[in-house]
Amino acid sequence: MGAAPDVPDGSDADRFADAYRLLSPQVRGYARRQVPDDLAEDVVAETFLVLWRRWADAPHGPDHLRPWVFGVARNKILRVREQHHRALRSVASVAAAEPARPHGADPAVEVAAADRARRLLDHLPPAEGEAMALTVWAGLTPGEAAEVLGCSVTALTSRLSRARGRLATLLAQDAAADADGRGRDDRP
Repeated sequence: MGAAPDVPDGSDADRFADAYRLLSPQVRGYARRQVPDDLAEDVVAETFLVLWRRWADAPHGPDHLRPWVFGVARNKILRVREQHHRALRSVASVAAAEPARPHGADPAVEVAAADRARRLLDHLPPAEGEAMALTVWAGLTPGEAAEVLGCSVTALTSRLSRARGRLATLLAQDAAADADGRGRDDRP
């Protein structure tokens, strides 16, 4: 039989529990803004499973554990997104063969807003979208986000600046579309 994985024991288990209590709401909020809500809990669970299994390898300083955990969450989100997009492509190919059915309006304003924000971020280059998601949605400092993304703070702030400019342009186009009377489906 193989050796047991490096998992927390004794006081380490207490430190893990403290880290989970502190970081899981933050990771959950970050994940919910990156992937559909039904997949966000999977991201949180998988992120903390990795932390549990790799507790001995994880940095334990308060300035380093948070970016490390968000780095794991980011990797999980990227994997979940790819799996989700693959599934959507499969569903789309099946749906193309089915007659169209009318869709009901989405009653959850928050869900619609989060979806719109995800669509807006999808219009950004990936590096800029990730920088925005980590700093704005996840609440990481620029230093922490730079550590997660493996870049300098200067590069991260440059990405944020470019992203803000692109988002301002997209929102201005959105406002112009409202003034022109185009439908919601014509906008990002």
